[in-house]
Amino acid sequence: MSTTPKTADTRPDSESICRALEHANIPCCHADRSGVIRYLNETWKKVYDLQGARPSLFDCISSDHQTLIDVISQRKPSEQSTIEIRWQPPQGLPRWFSWQIVYEEEHKLFFIVANELTSLKMSQNELTFARNQAKSSLDQLKQAMQIKNVFLSNISHEIRTPLYGLLG
Repeated sequence: MSTTPKTADTRPDSESICRALEHANIPCCHADRSGVIRYLNETWKKVYDLQGARPSLFDCISSDHQTLIDVISQRKPSEQSTIEIRWQPPQGLPRWFSWQIVYEEEHKLFFIVANELTSLKMSQNELTFARNQAKSSLDQLKQAMQIKNVFLSNISHEIRTPLYGLLG
């Protein structure tokens, strides 16, 4: 009689993944459906400047809490979402993050990994500003060309009329 050995589930649990990501300086955490953070790595604490015993995901967002509430309340097992989060630190400029959120059915927790988008957002803002400046300059150039054309047609008429009188 042959018995096949049972293979252990070799998938790492999400806390192990968070610990592994700790060394990669990637913020990650676990949170329950109410938004209470159950586990967070040191990088998450540093990035979001979290103090206190029971931090919440809502402490890491400056606005649009409804987006996070919708994602948390509607998640189904093994679904993944990505949302952009704006966070205003106590001091300094706002920071933008992309949160990858996966619902972990076994522990009924959300596994969240954050990637900072602040430099990308700043570049997008600079690009938008430059595009608007270029459009404004083009509009001014078109207006100047139109004024020049009207001026030249008027001057041309003003010069031709007396010349026709002289030449007969």
